[in-house]
Formats: sequence, structure tokens, C-alpha cells
Amino acid sequence: MWHTNTGDRTLEGAEAKLFAAALWDCATILEESDGECFLGPPAFDRMTYGQKAAVLSIIGKGLLDPKEPICELTAAVESAIAAVFEYIKEEVAAEIDDPEMKSDWRKMILSARKESDGEDLPDEGCDDHEEWLIQVEELSYLILWDYDFEDEDLYVDMPPEDSSRFKEFMRIKDDYFVEIPDDLDEAAIGTAVSQLKALCGEICEE
Repeated sequence: MWHTNTGDRTLEGAEAKLFAAALWDCATILEESDGECFLGPPAFDRMTYGQKAAVLSIIGKGLLDPKEPICELTAAVESAIAAVFEYIKEEVAAEIDDPEMKSDWRKMILSARKESDGEDLPDEGCDDHEEWLIQVEELSYLILWDYDFEDEDLYVDMPPEDSSRFKEFMRIKDDYFVEIPDDLDEAAIGTAVSQLKALCGEICEE
């Protein structure tokens, strides 16, 4: 379960399949690059290989496994979710630019948007990059409360007392930016990635 912007829930249907497909790819890229993968959000990209594997595992279980207890929201976990959506944006752009690319990102995005009662949706063959960027962002808003994880430098540069007051005003937990996932060792990374890909594969095949 996950504390999303639309309630405490687990992703289902087309939304789950889209996220699982992208997360499976991200886990594969992480594994094949030995952690040297950079998906966009600085809070995610600067993590170690072990931390990236751990946080992808956390969001996978939290968003796709209904038996998983609700996870605390931190800059690390929310940046990992944002990283998955950044990957989707890149892939749909590649799909548009390469007509011979064998992928179904636009189809999956449309299915997820329709299930979430999206309005004014494009046709599956639409080649407007900006339109698909909007559609992916709309899906991300169903999960992410906000993008506080992007503002870490703002809080770090403040005097401690000002930072605490501003966090309180913005309703951000004191440990939101400093709580980080475990730095898994090589064996634990392999186990976490394998289990994550198995979970994502099950969702995609449903």
C-alpha cells in the first residue's frame, strides 16, 4: 500500500501495468549499469548503487503489492517514483521519434488515463511530445503529493531554525530529506532486483 495523492492504495489495472513495465526497465538499467544510471531527479541520481536498488524495491512493493505496509514518504522514495515517470517520458518520446520502435508506451499511458477518468485524451497515434508529457504528468499526480524532494538545496542552505520553521509551514517532516534507504551490498542488490523484476513481471502479465 502507498500513501498517494488519491488515498492509501495499491496501483491496479492499466496504471499498475504501466508503472510496473517502466519500473522493470529501470531495475534492468540499474543492474546492467552497476548503478551508474541517472534518471533525472537529483535526489535519486546521487544515491549509491545499493541505495538505488533498495529504494526501487521499496516503491515497487509499496505501489504494487497490497500486502506491503504503508511506507513513510521521504525525499528518497518520492524521487524514485518521479524517476520512473521520467523514464516513461523519455520512452514515449523515443517511441514517437522512431516509428519502427516496437513499444506500446502511448497505448499503456492512454489505458491508464482512461481508467483514471482522464479527459481530452489524445489519439494513440498522436506525435505531439508535449501532449504526452502532460498525460504522463497527470498520472504522476495521482501518486505523488508534490515535488518537495526537488527543494532539498533550499532547506540545506537555510539556517537550521529557519529551515525547521519553513518545513513546519510546508508540512514537511524534519527527517524527510535526511532519511535514506539502506545501502545494500552486492548480494542484497541482486536479490532485491530479482524480486522486484519478478513482481513487475507478474503485474505486466495479468
